[in-house]
Amino acid sequence: MSHRIRVGLCPLVALFAVACIEDEAAPGCPGDGVESGDFCVYRQGIQETGFRCPDHRPVRYAEGPNGWAPAAPEPPAGQPFVCGEAEAPPERVAAAFAAVGEPAADLGPDAGADLGAPDASVGPGACLQVAPAVLDFGAVAVGETAMLQAQVLNACDHVVRLTEEVLEPDTALSFMLGPELPLAPVEARGSVWLAVSFTPFDDTPVNGTWRIAAENGQVLRVALVGRGHTVAQTLFRLRINNDIPESIYAQIALDGARAPWVTVTHEGAEIWMGERCALQRCGQPDPVCALSGPMVRDVTEGDFQGEITFAWDGTMSEVDAVANCENILPAPPGAYVARFCYGFQADFASEDDAGQRDRAGTVANPQCHDVAFTLPDDEVVEYALEGG
Repeated sequence: MSHRIRVGLCPLVALFAVACIEDEAAPGCPGDGVESGDFCVYRQGIQETGFRCPDHRPVRYAEGPNGWAPAAPEPPAGQPFVCGEAEAPPERVAAAFAAVGEPAADLGPDAGADLGAPDASVGPGACLQVAPAVLDFGAVAVGETAMLQAQVLNACDHVVRLTEEVLEPDTALSFMLGPELPLAPVEARGSVWLAVSFTPFDDTPVNGTWRIAAENGQVLRVALVGRGHTVAQTLFRLRINNDIPESIYAQIALDGARAPWVTVTHEGAEIWMGERCALQRCGQPDPVCALSGPMVRDVTEGDFQGEITFAWDGTMSEVDAVANCENILPAPPGAYVARFCYGFQADFASEDDAGQRDRAGTVANPQCHDVAFTLPDDEVVEYALEGG
């Protein structure tokens, strides 16, 4: 029992909205939301298990000493709730499914045994489609959370009802449902986004299935693949031991995802530490970090003058040349070489920022030095520049 999987329906631009329907013209939607049993679906808003919608106004229910009661204060009309962090009580999960005639998801080791083969009618040209059909998280550091998305495409003319079950056909995993899950059925004419977050608690691999059952009898299945890895953080440090009268410059990147002043090779090949901002994650629509232009830092200035550091979490980027995307994997243990580079001069893009510690530009005539280290044994790898 080693992982936390959270599943929600949301728009692309608002990952933490849990149930938003893309169809803006669906009928039968009085007020700001749609009443669905004891649950409320908000357009451009958030749905959470625990919401009720009397008179189409949201009232959040909280568990107290005397059972479930409306939480105070009630939010202003039209203002969406923000989902909390507490886990959904099992009785609320069961009640959510019982209200619509669906069994609560079976999370035991035999869950999914009777799932059968995927519905052959679900595919190109079918009423319902999902893309991508596999959510591959790659390697996620233990205790960290990664989120991936898929889109459920609904080309049907009639309303379909989507329900979900988290199944574990191949491994004994613990799918801990957040307060917004499981969702009550969502009736929609348009398409919805599926957002899945994964928090590994150990190195056990993920090999599971997420099922979307539609009212018209079709069944969509989304595979969940990934694994946790124990972070063997390595701290790289370029340090000046004594006073040096001149400036020393190091190439930096303000996005924080990498440190151009230090590169790492393994078995003669350079590895890319962390993720590449220029490539999207495989199966995801957009890059996950922002690019920055070349920057130069004066290591002899600032609060931490005399050193520059970079903490590496032990992951590396592997490029899928066919799909032109990247997967994030744990770097293999073994012998590595870190190359530290610096310079005594820099070519600056402008003089307008003269006197600042970080400036746009590049290091001129860099000098580089190699330091061997072993992953994961060496937690600190440094090169010390001796002054006069």
